[in-house]
Amino acid sequence: MFYIYALIYLLNFSKTIALECSISRWKIANSVVTPQIDTRKFKNITLENGLSVMLVEDTKAEKAGFGMAVNVGSFEDPEMIPGLAHLLEHMLFLGTIKYPDPKSYDEFMSQHGGQSNAYTSEERTVYFNEINEEFLDSGLDYFSQFFKSPLLDIKMIEREVHAIDSEHAKNIPNEIDRIWYTVKTYAYPPFSHFTTGNIETLIKNPKDMNLSIEALLKNFFLTYYCAKNMYLTIYSRRTIKQLEFFAKMYFSDISDNNGGLCGKVEHNKESNSEPEKDRRPIFKEENLGKLLHVKSIGELKILWFVWNFPGYFNISAKHPMQLLSYILNSQIPGSLTWNLQKTEMIVKTIAFYEIFSYGILFIYQLELTNKGVKNYEYLVSVVNKYINKLRDSKDISSVYEGVKTLSEREFVMQKEMYGKSPLYEVSEICSRLLQFGVHGALSGDILIEEIDEKLIKSLLNYITPNNTLIVLSEEIGPKFVHIEKDVYYGVEHAIIPISNEKLKKWLLGKFSQIEGKEVIVPMPSKCVPLNFIVLPTSDSPKTPITLSSGLANVWWIGPVAESHKISIRILLRFPRRYSRGVETQAWGLLISYMIKAMFENELGYYKECGVDLEVQWTSEGFQIDISSFSYTDDIETILNTILSPIINKYIKKMGCSLLEKAARSAILSSANFREQNITYLQARELIKMLQSSSDYSEWEIRYFLKSLFKKKSTATDMFQQIIKAGHSIRTGTIYSLVKYISSIIKNNIIVSENSQTLCHSLNRWVNKLLHRLSIIAFIQGNITKNKAKSLIENFVLSSNIFPLKEKYAASKRVYKILQPLDITLYNPNPHDENNIVLQLYQFGKPTFEERINLMGLQPLVHNYMYDRLRTKLQLGYIVAATIAPIGNTKALIIGIQGSRENSVETLQNHIKLAIDSFIIEELANMKVEVYSSIKESLIEYFKTLKYSFPLHFHHYWDQIISNKSSKLNEAQNENAIDYIQNILSIQDLYNTFIKLIRRSGDSGIYILKMTHRGQKTKIDKNKLDREITHVLSTARETIRKNGFYEVI
Repeated sequence: MFYIYALIYLLNFSKTIALECSISRWKIANSVVTPQIDTRKFKNITLENGLSVMLVEDTKAEKAGFGMAVNVGSFEDPEMIPGLAHLLEHMLFLGTIKYPDPKSYDEFMSQHGGQSNAYTSEERTVYFNEINEEFLDSGLDYFSQFFKSPLLDIKMIEREVHAIDSEHAKNIPNEIDRIWYTVKTYAYPPFSHFTTGNIETLIKNPKDMNLSIEALLKNFFLTYYCAKNMYLTIYSRRTIKQLEFFAKMYFSDISDNNGGLCGKVEHNKESNSEPEKDRRPIFKEENLGKLLHVKSIGELKILWFVWNFPGYFNISAKHPMQLLSYILNSQIPGSLTWNLQKTEMIVKTIAFYEIFSYGILFIYQLELTNKGVKNYEYLVSVVNKYINKLRDSKDISSVYEGVKTLSEREFVMQKEMYGKSPLYEVSEICSRLLQFGVHGALSGDILIEEIDEKLIKSLLNYITPNNTLIVLSEEIGPKFVHIEKDVYYGVEHAIIPISNEKLKKWLLGKFSQIEGKEVIVPMPSKCVPLNFIVLPTSDSPKTPITLSSGLANVWWIGPVAESHKISIRILLRFPRRYSRGVETQAWGLLISYMIKAMFENELGYYKECGVDLEVQWTSEGFQIDISSFSYTDDIETILNTILSPIINKYIKKMGCSLLEKAARSAILSSANFREQNITYLQARELIKMLQSSSDYSEWEIRYFLKSLFKKKSTATDMFQQIIKAGHSIRTGTIYSLVKYISSIIKNNIIVSENSQTLCHSLNRWVNKLLHRLSIIAFIQGNITKNKAKSLIENFVLSSNIFPLKEKYAASKRVYKILQPLDITLYNPNPHDENNIVLQLYQFGKPTFEERINLMGLQPLVHNYMYDRLRTKLQLGYIVAATIAPIGNTKALIIGIQGSRENSVETLQNHIKLAIDSFIIEELANMKVEVYSSIKESLIEYFKTLKYSFPLHFHHYWDQIISNKSSKLNEAQNENAIDYIQNILSIQDLYNTFIKLIRRSGDSGIYILKMTHRGQKTKIDKNKLDREITHVLSTARETIRKNGFYEVI
């Protein structure tokens, strides 16, 4: 699995206390480097068996967490059995000697507010979990058995291989995965090996070699899974002393050497030798200085610069890759990205890297336009010129110092800004503990502790055309050369030599004097000092309150969990009379892209300093999100100096010039319209969208946009057509040639008139969607209510927005489903061989009590469906059951993405049977301990809201946007806990689920099926969009007749 270490855009702000650039800002807690403001307690111990343990006491943790990193990954796979490490990771969840039932662990976790996950990378395997605090003891008992006595049952092995095969099939259409695994084939082993595994590598290959996959797994476990290769983290509100007791109780008896079979895996974390003495490369030298030309399967066009560095540069305290990432990721005016975008050859860039024990792989990715594909060699030359400029720059040391300061700032803010749950906290701590040691368990991949100018010079000298693998991925693919085909992904590609003359030209390339002034080396921002003062919580209400304002509906609550953080959300809802289906949604999406294009280059400083701004289109209007470590005047500047002028005037003045670019971005957006999206997730969004009056699918919006922006002739196209005309009408009269040229010019004038029409349409929609608005704002965090109110009111006034009464504003309306509806589509991705079935059961508008009942049922029904449909029947890699909000209603969505060996009808039938079994086995005969655990988990959720900033924010935002009154019930959480403790019964849960599945008098169900076309040929995108739009339009007409649920 490829884990991207892209440079993190660094965080924030205010006045009062300066962040000094020295280690004095850090404290050493049992050798762990932590920020001074981090109130958690840390302790590292090593058990007698050699197992390294990090204990974390966090009195504000919403749940307990625990995880294990094992110092083994896919690099240790036997050469002929790729995927074995990955398969073992899956198998440890499926039964141990003490708890043999393969579903026992998942059942236990889901019944106690828990969740778990794991991943296998090249050099490590990480397991991570979270659970309600009071069940930490039992959770550790279950988890520790993974590493003592896993069953590795042959029946479960064969079933799980099918799940892994389906997982691989899911990845095949992912464009980046395709490029990545093709690139890997040109590296030295073990890096070149396939890592995921599939039926061929995990069943067929062992059988052909007369090997037992069960024996291979057991041998792999005994060889690598011993205590000296393990790194445990336990994270809890309990004391360090208690956590140490648990660690010793449950993990001390893990074998230290598995009877002499297991030795410590030695991965050199860092190398201190000189580059010439430590040159073990990742890629074969004969493949560097060449072009790898890849044929893509979609519209994504990619240019990669692949650089591999020796282990000498893997020094975590100095992080030279952070400097290179910062420079190449910068988008400020004058930066490399900014200049490349001016050429209209690229859409965007990103630099990322992966650190291995013996070296570093760094990739600089350019997403290309059609123009960029045609001129990729020009882009290669520009990037090499820029590297030469960096090499000669006298400012590199100052940039390095600035990046170091930003890394210190990031390290201070990262815990509060990202609001990670214990699940992911333990995942990261385990991984860092293994990779960077105790010292870097929190800081290892973030904090630059010292700079080394000599190291940076060596790094830049290492980047030459001869040390670069250039990768071009586009639809046409290589021609007139020998074409290879990747075994596991079927990627057509060719490795093509580059002439020495061209390599030398790129090596010596320099910008001209004029170009050199335009292209700069970006200097990190000097941010305002951080504010570490937290307002007293005594001044804050228990639940959000409205602040009296005639301009907006403003809600506010003070600091949560004593956090410095602030989150602001503003929803600009347009007048309901402008709700015109897909037309409104498409124009709203276009305008949101234009707004983002206008403020993108203005935000460089603020992003670096930690103030984050996001503007997105929702079905009800534009949503603005701002987050910050604490209050700073930068927030007001963003709202009133950057965003307001765009809304007020610039979008009208400059919008037309950005219209076509915005349409291209909207059509090709990676967030909405990319083939590498997981088809299951696309289907899940689609089935939810069909219930709403204002939500439209990617295919419907794309089809509408393409009808607006038909292909037109540019001036260059006209010139080429005229030249062509001159060649094709040589034998004709001058009159014929003039007439032909006139027709070309006339067509272009029609296009110009069409552009003017679109421009007028844009201005009309800007007035409709950004002029008279109903505004809902929610501010949570370390900011006074007076400042919160003034922020929103000043923004409304400076944006020249006229307030609209809420009753006249657009709102999402949900259709009632009164009869079964069955929709069948071809899988929109011809390279995805899976079939997908989703069944939606519409509940309607739940009462307060029913909402709580549905919350309690959610993990129970998901776990049952997963165990039955995936673990037991192996129907697909993705199996999920979600009780999801759709507007003010709730619906149960059960879905499977699985092999086409099972028809959609088979999958559909299994879902129906599973529901019937769930009602009998889990509800009608519910065990007392299951009922008790549901109640405990629900109570824990409402109690721990106060510990989680993001959970608290989203919980109350959902209530605010669905709340008609100007007040939230302050005792709502207490009422919920009282209902759960004293009223909620098994019968209530049963009745609620029966109402969900079999509502009296109607049948609120519809089924969406996506089936494979049976071919991998390229599908015409316009035809596909038209085909899906037609099917969905027919479905909408059927549903529309049923009417709506009343809007709350």
